[in-house]
Formats: sequence, C-alpha cells, structure tokens
Amino acid sequence: MSAEEGSSSASGSAETPSNPAGVSDDNTNNADQPTTAPPDSQPQPESVMAEPTPPSNNAINNLLAALNENRSEMRHRNRQIQELITRVEQLQKDLQEKDETIEDLNKQVSIRNKHNGPKLPDGLQFPTEIFDEIFLYCNAKTRLNFAAANSYFLKRYGVWRDVKSLYVTRSPVENQDRVTVIPHTYTIRTNCTNLGTFKATNIFSLAKVMPLTKSLLIESNQYSISSQCNRIPPQHGFFPHLPELELLKICNITDNLSIKYTLSELFALPKLRVLHVREFRQDFLLPEPSTVAAPLWQMRLGLAFQNAEKLPELLDKLSPTLTSVDISPLRSFMPIASNVETQLLPAMAGHLENLTELHVPSVVSRHHSFEASLMLLRTFSKLRKVTFEALHLSAIVNIVNALPESCTHLTITDTFYINSEMVTLSSNQVLAIDKVLSEPKYSTVKTELSRITRPMTIQLGRLRGNSPPTVIKNVTSVVKIISNASVLPKCKMTEYDKRVFLWDGCILSRNEFLARIGVVPFDSSSSR
Repeated sequence: MSAEEGSSSASGSAETPSNPAGVSDDNTNNADQPTTAPPDSQPQPESVMAEPTPPSNNAINNLLAALNENRSEMRHRNRQIQELITRVEQLQKDLQEKDETIEDLNKQVSIRNKHNGPKLPDGLQFPTEIFDEIFLYCNAKTRLNFAAANSYFLKRYGVWRDVKSLYVTRSPVENQDRVTVIPHTYTIRTNCTNLGTFKATNIFSLAKVMPLTKSLLIESNQYSISSQCNRIPPQHGFFPHLPELELLKICNITDNLSIKYTLSELFALPKLRVLHVREFRQDFLLPEPSTVAAPLWQMRLGLAFQNAEKLPELLDKLSPTLTSVDISPLRSFMPIASNVETQLLPAMAGHLENLTELHVPSVVSRHHSFEASLMLLRTFSKLRKVTFEALHLSAIVNIVNALPESCTHLTITDTFYINSEMVTLSSNQVLAIDKVLSEPKYSTVKTELSRITRPMTIQLGRLRGNSPPTVIKNVTSVVKIISNASVLPKCKMTEYDKRVFLWDGCILSRNEFLARIGVVPFDSSSSR
C-alpha cells in the first residue's frame, strides 16, 4: 500500500465511529437523545441565496430617459406615416380627377369627330396648312363656297380671321340709257387685297364672317334717290356682332343703308377707342352711364339727341380716357323742350379733366350766351387745342384770355368774320388767302390780334392731307397765322360725292382715309 493510500485509510478510520451499527447502548437508555443518522443519510448543508442588489437612481433615470426617447421616436414616426398616408390619399384623388378630366376630353373629342363630317377621299388629304394658304388667296365668293363644302370647313373657315379693316357703303346708282338702276346691295372692301371689292345683300352675313374687324367705315352713297327708293329691309343689331372694333366711323346710314342702331349699342363695345357718328334723319337717346363699356379717347357726334340732360353723366363715365371731344348737336325732329346751345359747354366743363382737344360747334359760339360762358374754358386744365366752326375776329382776344395756359392752338374751320365780311374756310373749297392777308383786312386783323400777349397759333381752315402749312404769317412776336387751305383737295368732288373725312384734324379724301385705317383703296377708275 502506498503512503497516500495509508494516509487515506487513517483518515477514514479516524472519522468512522467504533460502533459500525451506528446504535449505542446509551441510545436505548436515553430516549430523549436524537438519533444520529448514518453518514450516507446525513443531510447536506443548505446553499445560501444572495439577495439582489437594488438598482441605483442613475440607472433608473437612464432607463426612463431611454423609454421617453423611444416614445418620442415612435410618435414622430407615427406622424410621418400619417402624413404619408394623407399625401397618398391626395395623390390618388388628384389622379382620379385627372382621369375623369381626360375621359371628359376624350368624350368631347369623340363627339367633335363625329360632327366633323365626311373625310376627304384617300389621296386628297392635304395638310391643313395647305388649305389655309389656299383660303387666303381666294376671293369672297370662293371663300363662301369653300366654307360650304362640309361641316369641317365651315368650322375652320367660317370666320375670315385675316380681315381686320372693313369699309361698307351702299352700291351706287347706275345711270344707263333711259334707265336708272338703284341696286339694293352693299359694296364692301377690306384690308385683304385678294378679296377685292364685293357685294352683299345682308349686312349680318358680314358680321358672321368678319367678327374680328378692328376698324370700320360705313357710309351712305349720297344719292338722295337711293334713300327715297330704298327697298333694303331694316336691319337691327349689326354692331354688337363686332366686339373687336377699335375705330368706328358712321355717316348717314339709317335711311340709306337701312341699318338701325342705338348709341347704347355703340358705347357698349368693349374695345372701342375712336367713335365718329354723323346722322341727319334720326333722333337718338344718349346711353345710360351704366351701359357704357367703351374706353373712348376720341368722340365726334353730329346728330340730334333728345335727352341732353344725360350728357354730364355720360361724360363723367368717359372722362378717365376721353381726350378729344366734338359734339355738334343738330335740330331734333321731335317736339321736345331742349336748349342744347346753352347746356353743351356747361355740361362738358368740370367733367373732362383729361381733355386735350375741344371742338366748339357754331350753334354754341353764335349763341348770345356764349360770352357769359367763356370762363368755363379755363376748367379744361390740360387743353392744348380748341376748334371753332365759326368765329368773329373781335371775339378771338376774349377767347384766348379765357383759355388755360396749356392751350396754344386755335383753329377756325368753316367761317371767319372780319368786320362785316364773311370769309369761307369750308373743306370743299379753296381759300384765297389774300382775302385774309391782303389790305385793308390784314391791318384790321393785325391790330386786333396784337392785343394777345401770350403765344398762340391761329389756324384758318383745316389742314389738308399730308400737306404742310403753305402759309405761315407772324402777326406779332407771339401770334402767328397758319393755313394750307389754298391747297386743292385731292378728293374727286362730283355732284353726288362731296364728302371728305377727318383724321387727327386733317381733311382726307376717301382713298386717303381708307389707306389710314388699312382698307385697300379703290382704284382710280372706281373711286366712287
């Protein structure tokens, strides 16, 4: 046996009791003593459980902070998710609306295609641009036939978009052998050379194909027999079909052309800037201010109107844009009580703050109350030119003294009285300037005008065409007389045609005026 084994045995015998049975005699005698269990059955000592260490305050705070941070992050992400959901819903709604719009447009295109009429046969389908070019080179009759070919052409070529300027008159009387022919038709010219001169029997047919017209001259043919034997049916409501009009000149069309209209129709045109109306055979009512839509800056009215008391209200409505006024009231055919001679100038004074050009008709300047109203001229603070149809030499100084300082030009258009002699300055005659500037009249004129102490240009007669003044006479250092009335009018004056036209205060022939507004003038062979 080795030493280790011996040691182990010794140790075992030292720990083992002498009574191997494990029961001693004393155990029977002393029953109260606890029984000693055998070594193998003796219970093992219990393991001791370590009590948990309570967490520190810092750990708890860190945990709560982490939880709060997580909650904040969750709330932020929830908001982002909600926003994304809202955006997706809005995008879906927009897409749905666009799909519905596209569907509606497709339906409209489908409906239009159904009404486009038959297509051109195969082999004849040219690009639309080619048809557009062909259309521009057609005359009036061919254009109408072009548009009548089918519904597609009617929609595309039913409006003549290249027509911007228009001239309408009544066809002239034709004097043949033993026969006088009175055509009941309209003669028309435009700014398009290819259209040429053509005729129409219905004025409304023009309005339908030329609604984009911007300039219009419409006049009678000056043959009295045309008005007396007129068989053209009355036609109403022509001008409202031309909403793009910017310049409109009307000369005696009510009886001669059977075109009936009201001033309310004209003043309601939304783009009208220049309006000239001259009618002899009809009374007109001035429009209500609430119906006025035209931004007029030049207005010439030579007609009879019944309700002169409406004039101040009308001028108030026009005052923001109106710079030139020529109102020549004619005698009314109605038995009404009206004193336009005394009402006209007071009605204009104080209502036209932007007025730069004023025309005073002879019915006003010849009335005995005119001198008492002279100081009203000073209310036109921006006035630059004043025009009188008839004036006496002795009245010029008082008129000049009453004018505002801005006015430096005075024109006498028709009649100039020197003492007891009348000098005619009318547009269809040649003024012999010696009647004014020869002695002894010129001495009288010079003596009277030398009383004027402010710069003033006095014009005798209207300037004619593009001709510059042929007479410039310095009467004093501040007053001068100008005129080119000695120039022969370029227009062809006949027994039936003595009409001239005004443009910016100058006299023009018909062809000159038509050229100014863009209409192709008549040839010399057909100038009537």
